[in-house]
Amino acid sequence: MCQRRVNQRIMHDLALRNRVMEETESKKAKNYEVSLRAAHTATERIKAKKRRELKALVRTSSLLLDDGVEVLILNQPSSIEAMNIARMLSPRFAEIIAYTPDIAKNSADDVRLKGLLDRDRVGSYYR
Repeated sequence: MCQRRVNQRIMHDLALRNRVMEETESKKAKNYEVSLRAAHTATERIKAKKRRELKALVRTSSLLLDDGVEVLILNQPSSIEAMNIARMLSPRFAEIIAYTPDIAKNSADDVRLKGLLDRDRVGSYYR
């Protein structure tokens, strides 16, 4: 009688362990499927947002003359190419470079530098 109860308890524990293992496996499978769908859904959401922004830009671009450049920029596959086109075509995106000379105008170093550049002879060689 005691042996039978021990066997029943062992069988009950095995069944419980199997059920828990099956539940965890099903949860893992479900989570994996959800993660695959989530990545696809996020990609679709980003693409839809970009399409909406492009449509809104095209709608407003008929009012402005410079928007042809913006449509061209938005159609570029990479942001680097888009920025290069923007800098070339649109003065709004032009890169501003401020030149600050190291030598002050009309200083002794400036006179010496101009003298060196004006000569035809550099060291012991002629140009």
